[in-house]
Amino acid sequence: GDVSAESVGKDAANPTAAVIARLSKDSPEQLVPLLSDTLEYLGPESEGTKRVTLILRSVAHYRAGRYKEALSDADLGMSLGEPRAVDFAHRGQIHLKMENYADARSDFTSALRLAPDEPQYYVSRGFAQIYIGKQDNIIAGFLDFRKAFDLDPTNAKFRPLFERLEFFRNAI
Repeated sequence: GDVSAESVGKDAANPTAAVIARLSKDSPEQLVPLLSDTLEYLGPESEGTKRVTLILRSVAHYRAGRYKEALSDADLGMSLGEPRAVDFAHRGQIHLKMENYADARSDFTSALRLAPDEPQYYVSRGFAQIYIGKQDNIIAGFLDFRKAFDLDPTNAKFRPLFERLEFFRNAI
């Protein structure tokens, strides 16, 4: 893919980030071997770089539909340092794809402890709770959707969820 300044926009100032972002989006299958090669050359003093590389490789596996590999790399990367909210959220998305809904809910809850004002984490946890299927979880899922709405009421991406929430609220 094209990694020119025009194609990557604001990331053009960091060419490595631009290439990784573009490959991850357009060609995740090409990114995995590059990141694997990087991991082979990193020494024990490069734990932070290993962590980031494993998380990036996890994202590439995820985008290529290889969820078991994505989960393995996410787990390993998160074990090498203090996980960030985005790391928990990424792993939560993997769990959603693998239909591990209780694990997804747990990861999104951890992400929310670190970033309580991130509406997307509430939406994702809401889906995990609804997919678990018990009545209390379904109600909690809709409450998470409501929290996302409260945090970002103008987000068009969330609009269909908010409409369902209004329907649900009117039904009870």
